[in-house]
Amino acid sequence: MKRIPLKGGDEYDALTGWRRFLNYLAKSGRKKAMRKKYNKRFRKAVKADTRKQTEE
Repeated sequence: MKRIPLKGGDEYDALTGWRRFLNYLAKSGRKKAMRKKYNKRFRKAVKADTRKQTEE
């Protein structure tokens, strides 16, 4: 499955090349929390897609 859309500016900042220029992401745990939320949504979308394909 391809990537899912990013939700909000924070995720866009943390998961693209902009993270190098933004200071608020330097704080411990900020980037990791955003990446964790994104990956959780991605896994959920993959599961739903897999279920949909197996039903067909």
